[in-house]
Amino acid sequence: MTEFNKKCEGDIDLFEVWDVFVDGRRTIYFTTAVAVCFGLIYFYFNPQKYRVSSPYYVEIYSVVDQQFCSSNMTCLENRFSKKIGDISNNIWLLNDKRREAFIVTENVSKIPEYASDLKSLAKNITSKIYIEANEEIQLIQGEPKFLSADSVTKNIINAKRIIRDVDRGRSAIDFGPVSISKSSPRIEHILVLSILLGAMSGALLVLLRNAIRKRRKHAQSDIHGG
Repeated sequence: MTEFNKKCEGDIDLFEVWDVFVDGRRTIYFTTAVAVCFGLIYFYFNPQKYRVSSPYYVEIYSVVDQQFCSSNMTCLENRFSKKIGDISNNIWLLNDKRREAFIVTENVSKIPEYASDLKSLAKNITSKIYIEANEEIQLIQGEPKFLSADSVTKNIINAKRIIRDVDRGRSAIDFGPVSISKSSPRIEHILVLSILLGAMSGALLVLLRNAIRKRRKHAQSDIHGG
């Protein structure tokens, strides 16, 4: 068989498959419509979830975290995020990559309420870091022999810098404007997924039905030919 004939056979097979889909288009339409209906039912009966977010910038890291992490920013960010979670009882979380504080909730409130909540959160974590700085100075003054001279100097400088900044009104973290967006389910995603799944299911049924018909036809031909 020549290469041209092989190509022709491939083209004929593709046309045959296309004809099968065209003949079975009603099945594909039906399965797609059923999938879309189920998707809409899921959307309307599934609770809506909202994402409340606010950009943030960390101004002050605690003296304890600076001792533990040194200049490792990833370590500092992780420990600061843990502090935020502890103070807010894991209601507010920090996304280090996107630099935003966020919560996901079904019962959304007004933006001023979230802004006030973030303001209180910033105040609480600043107070915690301030207290840790004072405790660090008291610890160093009480037991200086357990630390090297370099460590003592560095820790005292960091602690005094934190105390000075907070006394001047600086916050450990600054939050930006609060925004609210739908998190899930999203109707556009559900519709696209429903259409794809419905069309694929319909196409599979059409091909399967065509294969069964061909098999029966060949079986009958063999019987009559025998």
